[in-house]
Amino acid sequence: MVVTRLFDAPVELVWKAWSDPQYVMQWWGPTGFTCPLAEMDFARRHLLVCMRAPQEFGGQDMYNTWTYITILPLQRIEYILNFTDKDGNAFDPVEMGLPAGIPKEVLNINTFEDLGNARLN
Repeated sequence: MVVTRLFDAPVELVWKAWSDPQYVMQWWGPTGFTCPLAEMDFARRHLLVCMRAPQEFGGQDMYNTWTYITILPLQRIEYILNFTDKDGNAFDPVEMGLPAGIPKEVLNINTFEDLGNARLN
């Protein structure tokens, strides 16, 4: 799947949204969910992130790790997302009640391209 987003912001700010845990906590998860934890360490190439469901969806905490493969500042972040417990131990997402067929690992590739006039692709 390919998703393209355009942001009316400088590349440095969008990069910060992906590379600073305080920023990740502001946007990670679908509408209505919160992110109470984002423990990020680019040097160790690791992130543990928690997404908390709203009460109407059960209020449970769901954890993922992101294992960074490539980090090119202001250009590219590649990582593998795994469903995990609160300690970062990976497991099959079916174990947490998600539908069968959801992959245990998901490769993500984020590219950052300055389109000029403070727009970013």
